[in-house]
Amino acid sequence: MRLFTNSDFDGVLSAAMIADAEHISEIKFVHPKDMQDGIVDVEKGDIIANLPFHENAGTWFDHHGDATRSFSQRNDVKGIVGESPSAARLIFEYYDSELMKKYTQAVKYCDKYDSANLDYEETLKPEGWILLGMLLDPRTEMEDREAFSLEIIQSLRKGMGIDELLELPSVKGRARDYIRDEDLFKKELMRCTRRDGNVSITDFRGMDKVPVGNRFLVYALFARTNVNVRLFDHEDVTKVVCAVGKSIFDRSNPVHIGDLMGTFGGGGLEGAGTCTLPNTSVDGIVNDIIKRLKLTKV
Repeated sequence: MRLFTNSDFDGVLSAAMIADAEHISEIKFVHPKDMQDGIVDVEKGDIIANLPFHENAGTWFDHHGDATRSFSQRNDVKGIVGESPSAARLIFEYYDSELMKKYTQAVKYCDKYDSANLDYEETLKPEGWILLGMLLDPRTEMEDREAFSLEIIQSLRKGMGIDELLELPSVKGRARDYIRDEDLFKKELMRCTRRDGNVSITDFRGMDKVPVGNRFLVYALFARTNVNVRLFDHEDVTKVVCAVGKSIFDRSNPVHIGDLMGTFGGGGLEGAGTCTLPNTSVDGIVNDIIKRLKLTKV
């Protein structure tokens, strides 16, 4: 059977544990929205982890409350769905075997990273497992993510700890690139971001390549805001991607981001979501999104 997950820290760690416990023929990385829209070719009995449900799934693990709140566990579907800091935590507890013990520390830090329970120091100068989480994060905008994620899965299955993982040539190279681009990313983030009340708006449209950098940095640099709207070019030149996320340091914004993005054809969770907008109307729609995110008091 095949395993469907995503290529971030939670998906990678989930895949490593499941591959140790089950007979997996192939690991496939897919975007949550594609699974949600039913365009992923899932076969009867396949395993899904850290992604929305598919009718053909034989086993499903997911910890996102929004994705699981309307799901009643069926007798023909194994796994666990429910509230948890990470999907990896659910998988770790589900199998609860000697095979899982080598993942104890990784799961602890995956909980921390996936729930964005980071402090300012960890955001500004990530180290150890948090740095690895940044390097795996699709929103860090690094290349060849799938090959890198597969390598980390195999390395985790061999029982490598974080010190060994950070010594892998591919990890060292990515960490070097991350550190090299850190100042440039910060500079571009400051140049391309403006504040409108409690909302920060980052406009990366027109950039040939967005510098490598972590997605939480904007919340540290714009500490008086509690939500960020980020715009960047879609691969289809007639469209723009709008990504919205709540601050990890101030979680007071009451708007359900996934529902808001759903209004414009996108989706997401309570704290983050995306939508794809046509170039011809993007500015007007973004202004509407900002208005909905703004509070009466700042």
